[in-house]
Amino acid sequence: MKLSLSKLVAQMWQLTAEEVALSLAETWDETELNEHYTFDVTPALFKFKDIKDNPIWQNFPGEREYNSISMGPLQRYRRLYVTTENDAETLMQTRACAVLIIKVAQATHGKISEDHGESWQTIVEFQHKYQALIAASRYDVQRFSAIEGTTLGFDSTSSSLAKYLLY
Repeated sequence: MKLSLSKLVAQMWQLTAEEVALSLAETWDETELNEHYTFDVTPALFKFKDIKDNPIWQNFPGEREYNSISMGPLQRYRRLYVTTENDAETLMQTRACAVLIIKVAQATHGKISEDHGESWQTIVEFQHKYQALIAASRYDVQRFSAIEGTTLGFDSTSSSLAKYLLY
């Protein structure tokens, strides 16, 4: 299965084609995604009309505005790691991670770990766990994320430990 970067980003954050174009660098090479499973994207949240013109986003911290989601291979294992910048993320970011993980796991026929490889779950098990969030409307996910963003901490995940592993 070949992954399309623009379709993947659209599904992760429930974006239109115009919003995807705002969020992706023009020079992105899909080879990195499909052959090396390297992925790093930051959505342009405050360029989206329904966010920039919505007063509930006024108190959203600037530090969270440019949160990214990254994926890359671990060198010693046949595993990929998916991580975000903060230990506590908004529902919008959590949903985007879940969609990325499901799509890549489907493409690689992999399993998923949320505890640094201590235990593994199937794609179906992972989907079931996140189904309510994945099925939530863009409006609801954005509304809760705007509120959450003002209350979540900023603990960094800059250590080498991954939030999610795929093999």
